[in-house]
Amino acid sequence: MFKCAYASRVSRRNRLPLVLLGAICLVAGTAAVAGASPGAPLLRFAAVGRWFADPSEDRVFHVDGMSRAIDARVELDEVKPGTEVVEGDRSSYVIGPDDIRELDKSSLAVTATRPSPSSERPVPVDAAGGPYAVYRESGRVVRLGADEVVVEAGEPLHEALCREIAEETALAIEPVALAGWREVIARDERERVERHFVILAFAARWIKGEPVLNEELAEARWIRPAELRDLPTTDGLAEIVAAAFERMKEVR
Repeated sequence: MFKCAYASRVSRRNRLPLVLLGAICLVAGTAAVAGASPGAPLLRFAAVGRWFADPSEDRVFHVDGMSRAIDARVELDEVKPGTEVVEGDRSSYVIGPDDIRELDKSSLAVTATRPSPSSERPVPVDAAGGPYAVYRESGRVVRLGADEVVVEAGEPLHEALCREIAEETALAIEPVALAGWREVIARDERERVERHFVILAFAARWIKGEPVLNEELAEARWIRPAELRDLPTTDGLAEIVAAAFERMKEVR
């Protein structure tokens, strides 16, 4: 997951006063082990049942995990061989060789279509924190959802940061230094670890562009660090921004 916060930009001609804070969220997954004790961390699978693709009928269908009966069908324009379907909390995703179609879980209508990151057949993983599509040959793991992320095998962290910031905000940046980190651990009702996020925040220089709003970015503006006090923010953001400015001073 990639997010960004903006601090004061003095002039477009002078890039040094700007600190753009880009954050990369790394997900530490937990494995399910047969015979593990009740208190051990487990990977909690998100769906009961599974979706399947039927290219011969241009449709996808859902099989209930308890009754083994088909409880939902969706007719689509075209379902190509090699198509897989994964299910998330709010949507299901029909992953074909050319595109990924998002299905609303309530209406089963197609609400969005985007290009597939690879033409190869993915390994679908329906799990908490996902769902995921794993492309083994190209070395890609795609987390589908509101904050879709593609992680390329062998891609350096600073390159991934630049790429994702450009894709999500249309800004071109130059990463300078790690500004800090935050940790978020989500637990279930039995206090078992469900998800463990390690968020790495980087100080970066603005190179060019203006933020472009989209379905995930409702508002963007340039502010000074002191103005953060009047805004609802993630815990610890003000400290991270302050640290980012200090790191920028060190490298001038």
